[in-house]
Amino acid sequence: MERAGLKTISLDDLPKYSPWTKRVLGLESFVYGARSEHNARREYDAEKFKKLLEYKQGNPDCSIKVIHDIYFGLHQKKYQSSYISLGGELFLTSPKNAYKILDDVLVKKLSAILSQSNCNTLMDLGCGYGYNLNLAARHYTQYKYIGGDFSENALALGRIFAKDSIFFAYFNFYNKSWKIFDRLKKGDRALVFTCYAIEQLPSAKIFFQMIKKYKDKISDVVHFEPVYELFDDSTLLGLMRRRYIKLNDYNCDLLSILKENGEFLKIVDLKADLIGVNALHPVCFVHWRFKDF
Repeated sequence: MERAGLKTISLDDLPKYSPWTKRVLGLESFVYGARSEHNARREYDAEKFKKLLEYKQGNPDCSIKVIHDIYFGLHQKKYQSSYISLGGELFLTSPKNAYKILDDVLVKKLSAILSQSNCNTLMDLGCGYGYNLNLAARHYTQYKYIGGDFSENALALGRIFAKDSIFFAYFNFYNKSWKIFDRLKKGDRALVFTCYAIEQLPSAKIFFQMIKKYKDKISDVVHFEPVYELFDDSTLLGLMRRRYIKLNDYNCDLLSILKENGEFLKIVDLKADLIGVNALHPVCFVHWRFKDF
């Protein structure tokens, strides 16, 4: 079936499009080092974001979209097709279309929340070079924008593109205080969101132990993250997704930690498979708020 640039495929088709099928089934070896602050700094700051910053400095006229495409390898002609997931269904499409769908989904979800929120600021924790904040700023001009990341190379790149429209600050999930919240003035309320950032932490406890301290400055919290517990372990696809997370040492306890903190917060909405530009690692949607006491 064809629809809007998507071609339906079955689970049996996945080995044609991804080496991960054999890896998650144990037919091909794969070893990833443990997720840690040190390894994240090496992989992202010293390697990926440094190279992107150097590219931008050497090509000052390139857009943030060009940087985005380089970051995800979309500029490489060898990637002609991408298998994605939408609401549990699997499709084949072009890699660029896959990321366009992801952008559209993020904007749509944030729009729905903003229409009912009393926030005046959008804050992206683990923002990289601010692609998602730039995306949001093009659609919602009435808000303040704050992005935080531990990579100085990413922050430098973000500042080049955003100029004065987005405030970028150093932020590290592992720090004992999150000074980025000092940027909020008295009366400000932030919609805080993360996108493929919490997954890098060995446990979501690190996040929740800290964010509680700033609850009076927060209207809503939204996670666009793969959520291990939301992947159905009674289906083959769900089991493969769980195995993918385990092999890559991504976070496995986001939903569990949320539920453990039920005394302090309320889960507003959950969606297990919002979209996966990698069908084995789809982003889920989690929206929650602190309870009023």
